[in-house]
Amino acid sequence: MFLYHNQPISIYSLGNDMNMNTTKRDMVEKWLIDNQAVINAAGLDKRLGFPSGTLQKFLKYDRKLNNKRIIKLFSFIERICLRSFSEMKEKPKSL
Repeated sequence: MFLYHNQPISIYSLGNDMNMNTTKRDMVEKWLIDNQAVINAAGLDKRLGFPSGTLQKFLKYDRKLNNKRIIKLFSFIERICLRSFSEMKEKPKSL
C-alpha cells in the first residue's frame, strides 16, 4: 500500500467503487487510471517486458490491454502493495 497525499493506494481499496463481482481487469484498469499521476508508464512497460508505449496507449487513448498483460499487471501491483505494506509495519531503524 502506498501513500499519496496521505491517501492509501492499494489494489484492494477498490471496494467502495466496485461490487463483489469485480474482475482482475476492472481492478487493474481502475488502479492504473486512479494512479496515473504517480506511476511511470514507460518504466513499468520496461519492467514487465511489455512493448514500449503499451500502458501509455491504455491511459491516453483507451486502448484495451490483453488478458496476459492484465494478469501480469495484477500480480505486480499485488506484490508491490503487499511488500510496501509489510515495510510500513516494521519499526523504523534507529540511528
